Amino acid sequence: MSQIDSNPGRTNPFRGSTSVQLEGFDDTTTVGSLSPRARIDIPGGPWPDLQNLVTDYFDAAGTPGMRGRVVALVGGYGLGKSHVAEKLINEIRGRGAVRPPIWVIARPVTDMGSVYRNRIMHQRDDFNTRGELEDAVTDYHSDVVADLLDRENHGLLQGDAEHDYVRGLRERQIDPHKIAHAFNLDQELIQRRLREHLKGVTDHRAFATALALLLHRPLNSRSRPFKGDVWDWLSGQRPAQSLQDRGITGAIDSIQMTFDALAVFGFIYGQVGKPYVLVLDDFEKVLDWPSTERTLFLNAFEMLVNCYVNQGGLLVFCVQPEVWVKLPPSLHERVSPFWLNSWDARRTGELISTYVRTPAEEAADGDAGEETEASPAPFTRRAVSEVAVISDGVPRRALRVCESAWNLAAGSRGRIADIDERIVHRAVRDEFERYSTDEVYSLLDKALTEEQWGRGTGPEGLSEPVVRSQGHAPYWVRVSDNSWIAIVPVASILEDEDVEEIRLFTDVLRDVFRSTHCEVLIVVNGQVSRTMRDRVTAVTDTVPLAVGERRFARDLALGVAKLADRLRTSSRDAKLERVDDRLQTITAQQTDILRRLDDVEVGVARHRHIGAAGPDRASDPPLPDTVRPYFTAAFAGLDGLLDGAGEPPADFGVDGSGMAAPGSLPQRMDVQARTLELLGTAAHARNLLRAFQRSLADWWRTVEGAGGEPAGQEELNSLFVICRSFGISVEVLPPPGAAGSPADGFGSPSWPGGREDQAMGPDTDLAAPLIELANDVEREMRAAVRNRSR
Repeated sequence: MSQIDSNPGRTNPFRGSTSVQLEGFDDTTTVGSLSPRARIDIPGGPWPDLQNLVTDYFDAAGTPGMRGRVVALVGGYGLGKSHVAEKLINEIRGRGAVRPPIWVIARPVTDMGSVYRNRIMHQRDDFNTRGELEDAVTDYHSDVVADLLDRENHGLLQGDAEHDYVRGLRERQIDPHKIAHAFNLDQELIQRRLREHLKGVTDHRAFATALALLLHRPLNSRSRPFKGDVWDWLSGQRPAQSLQDRGITGAIDSIQMTFDALAVFGFIYGQVGKPYVLVLDDFEKVLDWPSTERTLFLNAFEMLVNCYVNQGGLLVFCVQPEVWVKLPPSLHERVSPFWLNSWDARRTGELISTYVRTPAEEAADGDAGEETEASPAPFTRRAVSEVAVISDGVPRRALRVCESAWNLAAGSRGRIADIDERIVHRAVRDEFERYSTDEVYSLLDKALTEEQWGRGTGPEGLSEPVVRSQGHAPYWVRVSDNSWIAIVPVASILEDEDVEEIRLFTDVLRDVFRSTHCEVLIVVNGQVSRTMRDRVTAVTDTVPLAVGERRFARDLALGVAKLADRLRTSSRDAKLERVDDRLQTITAQQTDILRRLDDVEVGVARHRHIGAAGPDRASDPPLPDTVRPYFTAAFAGLDGLLDGAGEPPADFGVDGSGMAAPGSLPQRMDVQARTLELLGTAAHARNLLRAFQRSLADWWRTVEGAGGEPAGQEELNSLFVICRSFGISVEVLPPPGAAGSPADGFGSPSWPGGREDQAMGPDTDLAAPLIELANDVEREMRAAVRNRSR
């Protein structure tokens, strides 16, 4: 059983408590038997600092040259700016018997004349306020007459008498009208002095004339006083004929005239050292006006701010942050901003607890004499936390949710069930989901059609069950042939499973479009908290929009345009990335080709001394694997003789530094006949070996081309002819020592010839190993033929 069940039949404590309408009058009329509940005050926020500023202002009242204060209450919608302003007004009105004049503009409109007549100039009917203004004008009149006497030499008084009159006027002990009549001071002279003083406030001569006539007293009873006509004009009526005859031809019925009147009133009170206050709410409404009226208002308001600062007034206006930052720097220099920030969870919980507490509970807490934690019953702790999160710390929004949740929890007999998270979520949907699904699609159509965005059918290849989210198909906007924007309407409360579904849907589209051809924009039908907005943004990379927001259509069109630009940019970046990848591939291929060319060049340079036979070894003819080693070893042995024979002992007479020793003479590099003979024999033997290898390769191709047929006697006879021809050709090679002694400078390279222990030097017979090579090769070739035919 909840705590609230002990009070059955209790009315909803949150009803009618979410907004404040400022009143220009300090009296109220109660309709009905129930009096309105007192405003709930939660400590904190800007009120303590604002209260100190107001206290300092009134403490300094009457100080010569006192500077005024202009305060801006800056905060978003529903943060309590009007509540703070109302609290300020009530505190000023409760400052003792003599209260300062306070003018309140609850909401500026283009017809400021009606606001002036109906909301500001209640002095016409309030005799106390009217008398205060007349007293202020009288005091100011006294100062003007005293200045005239003090500065003009009339020659009527001598010595201290004139100073006594001047002192009496400044101390408000002498009637200024009597002194003016006694010294025959011309009324035009007094009006001229008024106009001089008002020159920095307003250029209207009408106000100087009206103030001079307000306290005019005729010299005889047949003359009609002007006080009634002046008050009628100051109250917003058309000027009487008596005033028109004296230059007052227009009524106070425009933006400029309204602010001129307020500036003149402020000037009068400021000149006599009396405090005065102006409170203006909903300043941001001015930005919705036509440009002409908006410019007039802002210029006149800035003039009024200057007047209040210079003449010692207090001006307080409420404004939203986006409007505050747009005001000109000249206003920012003169205005002190008081920021109303979003409430944290603790203050939101205190607000809810204060509303649901019964009078008995409040009295018990008062009798206890100590602070105790307020119970939030029937709200559960989790429900209070959820309200704080969903409302984004906006007290007006939190109270609306609580009012709706209370109505849902109320039973048939007035008993209130516990309010948990489930009821809070239902309350949010009931309170903020204003449109049906079809209406949401209609709003999307209207907003996007005006911006020339047509609704598409969606990309091909996506089945309907795959692309559905929250039971609704996306609203597809086609940007190009291969790029779309998927606008997904969802319910008002996004819980964890809703965010997970949005993530899965986004992942599907990213897999299909590879993330550069589709964007997902979530549209919430109702309320979405800042916390949930951030979570959705994290999974979609786009900020969700709320259908219930005041500028939804504008934000939607702007958001779609931004996403379309993002898609076009992503498409260009993807193409550039592909081009860059291709260029990098081509560059890598070119680098590899250049490297290979460098390797070929190095190889050519390394083997440039091999001679004419060298290029023949670039590609060995096809032979059986068992035969190739014989030719490789034979070529290596002959190449070793060719490379190592006849190396010069020195570098043509120079040392390793490339320079000849001092006194050195040119040297001849001799070559012996034996060296030349051996080089010729080795070169001829190599040519015979190459021809032998090529003939065998041709024979092997013929045998291979016969398919699987075994080699016949004709093929084997051909093999014998080839091998024997090579053998008898190398038999005629010159024997060693035929031309004399062995040549100097030859090494002894290995000569495998099929056997690694056989070596060859300059005295070795070249014919013997080559004949043996022919016999070995014939044997291996016959074996390869037999193995092939098996």
